[in-house]
Amino acid sequence: MMRKTNLFLVAMAVLGLQCTVIGRASAQVGQGPLPPSGGVINGVLGSVGVLDGTNPGWLYYGLNAADRGLGYNGSYMTLGGFFPAVEDDVGGLWYADLRGHLSVYGGFFSNAGLVRKQFLGGSILGVGVYWDYDGDQNQYPTGGAPGTSQYGQFGHSYNQVGVSGEWLTDFGNLRSNGYIPVGTTAYTVGAPGFPFAANYLLNQYGLDAALGGADLEIGVYMPGLSDWAGMISVGGYALGNARYQWWQGTQAGDAVVPWFGGVYTRLDMTFLQNWDFSLQANNDSYFDWTGFARLTYRMGGSRRRNVPDQMEQPMMRNEHIVRSHQTPVVAINPMTNTPWHVVHVNNTAALGGTGTAESPVQALEYARQRAVTPYDIIFVHAGNSATTPYIAGTTAAGWEFQAANQILVGQGSGLQLNTVGGGYRSFFTLGSPQVYPIINANTITGTGITLRNGAIVDHLQITNASTGIATPATMAGTAYGNDLLIGRGGDGVTTGVVLDGPGTTLLYNLNVTQVSANTVAGAGTGSNIVQGFLQGVAAAPVGTQINQTADTLDVPGVARNSALTQPYQNGP
Repeated sequence: MMRKTNLFLVAMAVLGLQCTVIGRASAQVGQGPLPPSGGVINGVLGSVGVLDGTNPGWLYYGLNAADRGLGYNGSYMTLGGFFPAVEDDVGGLWYADLRGHLSVYGGFFSNAGLVRKQFLGGSILGVGVYWDYDGDQNQYPTGGAPGTSQYGQFGHSYNQVGVSGEWLTDFGNLRSNGYIPVGTTAYTVGAPGFPFAANYLLNQYGLDAALGGADLEIGVYMPGLSDWAGMISVGGYALGNARYQWWQGTQAGDAVVPWFGGVYTRLDMTFLQNWDFSLQANNDSYFDWTGFARLTYRMGGSRRRNVPDQMEQPMMRNEHIVRSHQTPVVAINPMTNTPWHVVHVNNTAALGGTGTAESPVQALEYARQRAVTPYDIIFVHAGNSATTPYIAGTTAAGWEFQAANQILVGQGSGLQLNTVGGGYRSFFTLGSPQVYPIINANTITGTGITLRNGAIVDHLQITNASTGIATPATMAGTAYGNDLLIGRGGDGVTTGVVLDGPGTTLLYNLNVTQVSANTVAGAGTGSNIVQGFLQGVAAAPVGTQINQTADTLDVPGVARNSALTQPYQNGP
């Protein structure tokens, strides 16, 4: 806010000084028969005074005050020129329309146009072609909130071709503009309903897109404001970016910014010889209310009160390229104050994947090799595991965590993770919660998943194993499991759960069926809890609490109880 205020005051001071200097110069030129005194300064002031008094207003300074304009943030200053170049054989006058802008955030953008105007009876018909450059990405904050430093401000420079037309009369004006962004016009991180990018989790997906479209307005001079050439214009616009589509998530295949329409109204006045004022308000379903107030000083005077005077007026159009922007926010693990790290596994992905959201690895073994740090997450996509299950590991121990507090979670899980600034959030609910990624042991005599201190396993189906899930005798901490199917609809599970060692294992919302031996067994001494639908004999360790529940997994419309949350403060 301090930067905006200071720049605004400086701009007003510069404009006020310019007005004072030129006013004095004009007065000096208009007084008496004596010429101005000699010297460089008086000579320059005399020349400016002559230019300001009667000649066309080729140069102008402007201050555009807006906290939130149409597709941009913040105010900006303008130095522009509307320069006559040549007259063609049929009476048309060609102009160069050049505008440079500096925003309160230090960003630069510009417009360069070639305009042709011609008298048509008592009116003027004008057309123009523009090249717009917008490098004002500094309008977006960077690193100010937890999770924003990874992608910074996520602003980009854009280019655009514009086409403008106007018909100017003594009664009012008709104007229209078209805007065509060129080059790369959109950047995304994650997607709506897909909170993943690279190996990050996202509290907020990112979008930065230049919007193309058109506007059309009609303006009428107001009799009560005739002394100030007051005009009220009303118009509408349509904007969007359908050139790019979301590649994942709930809006996969949809345009990154679907087309939308809006309306606006603007008041234009020339209330002093050199000063133009505009006030505009816009409303649409995408940006809601936006607007600006613009004050412009034109050398030579504005003189918009009749049709001939408007031959030297620049065209009315958007000077900023309209942007849709949302800064991506990475989910930060409060236990480490670093981003959550996710390794993606999908057995339908291409070979050679790196484990990112865009390039998952094919096999659990490849994921195990990449997940070597505490709190790493292995996200198992459903893929085609219904017909080709994942193999748990290369040994009879099956899947083994490589560090404490790691998470093995399947697609469709309701597992909630804590995030700095975002609280607890569910990230893994993609697809149907009725579909479980399926994991087989390496061999029929092997274990599906072996737990470790602080580990979490959630929303997976384990089949074709001697033991579905086990805690080793060396585990002294606490491990967690939730929303697990063991043996259900699969082949060859002998024992559902084996609990060994002094550690504590908390297993919730289990469904253990079709096992050939015990549902729960082991020689553990920890205060274990096993809760769920357990179909079979329980030879549980002493001290293990067995909570038998009804099988709700086959009841249509009944949601699974997947309220497990993380992190847990456990020992190594």
